[in-house]
Amino acid sequence: MKRKERLKTALIILLTAGAVVLGSLTGIFDNLGRHGTAPENREENPAEYTAAAFPLTAAYSASTGLRYGVKYSSAEIAELYGHTAAALGEALGSASKLSEMSESAWITALSGAGLFLDYGADIPLDALALWLGTELRAGVSGSARRMMLSPDGSGGVHIAFQNADGFQTCSTMSRWSSFVSELSSFFPNGAVFAFEKDSLKNAEKYELILETLPEVHTVRASAGRSGRSGTIPDMSMSVSYTEADGTVVYPEDNGIVKFGPDGTVSYTSDKPHIRAEGTAAMIEKARSVLEGIREEGKGDEGLYFTGMEQSDGAVRLYFDYFIDGLKITQRGDTAAEAEFKNGGLVYLRIKLRAYTRTAADCELLPELQAAAAAAEMKQGGSAVLEYYDGGSELLAPRWTVR
Repeated sequence: MKRKERLKTALIILLTAGAVVLGSLTGIFDNLGRHGTAPENREENPAEYTAAAFPLTAAYSASTGLRYGVKYSSAEIAELYGHTAAALGEALGSASKLSEMSESAWITALSGAGLFLDYGADIPLDALALWLGTELRAGVSGSARRMMLSPDGSGGVHIAFQNADGFQTCSTMSRWSSFVSELSSFFPNGAVFAFEKDSLKNAEKYELILETLPEVHTVRASAGRSGRSGTIPDMSMSVSYTEADGTVVYPEDNGIVKFGPDGTVSYTSDKPHIRAEGTAAMIEKARSVLEGIREEGKGDEGLYFTGMEQSDGAVRLYFDYFIDGLKITQRGDTAAEAEFKNGGLVYLRIKLRAYTRTAADCELLPELQAAAAAAEMKQGGSAVLEYYDGGSELLAPRWTVR
């Protein structure tokens, strides 16, 4: 219990300081996730993991049926997530093996009391646990795009998960009172799930719809910069040549680093010296190297994990820029990617971009109307608010059909 209280206090302090000083995802969620891997008696000198992803949507449903929801606001998400992260870590760290559940049971869970989180992409549970300062129990594995933590009727907590494979559930050793005590200060704001609205019967069922959107602003985009000295660990990058298109190439025994004229930095190696075992460690290693590349010239944006593909011993990880809870979609590709083969980093690429807020706010179609329009355009579709970086200097948020 003492460990939980220490973690809770640290999270609240970090989140409050980050929201006041930075007011952005950069810093708030970096601080939130920078904890050791394990609770007491699991590992003496745990490696440190920094959160590489965060909830894009969060909601609390009270036993009365009323709901508070938030999205498209890093400060509001950080406040809700920060109040519950310690209890969430305790729940994940004590979770039993996952078992299959029906979609109807999933909908029942969403319709009742509980804490709902949507990360926008499948997140390996072992990575999520490490970001929250704990570890999964032996034999427990899985992933989650969305999760719902709910009271089990006996004072405990069970978790329902949704991912690309369907729906799963598990029990935990946590107490629901740990969540209620942190969530009682969040008042209902009219948030609903799409399946609860007759006008959205053709929409993506599990999207949370807000009655009123937070203020969003235009952002200014510019080319990012990289400190070329020490960009890739254990590479001197002392000798280079320039290709015809202006790409600067640094060839070494450990690999080849290229700086393209469009701000793209890439690394390839057929004898990888950067290694990581397990998906959680791979995400952390890729995140760390990417942050090293973009160490100079950052704006208000953060770079976060948004997906993973695995095949034939290869693991490919994807990352994108976010600002104030909105994704910044790049023209034609993700912002960054990394590939590991047999535990070695063989490829990495990032498009260096920097984004800063402006004071100009934007008028947007209400989310309920945007969601209804998206459902008309695409069966099971959803309306997602995001920025699109096609090369313009000023970017305005827009509704995109997904």
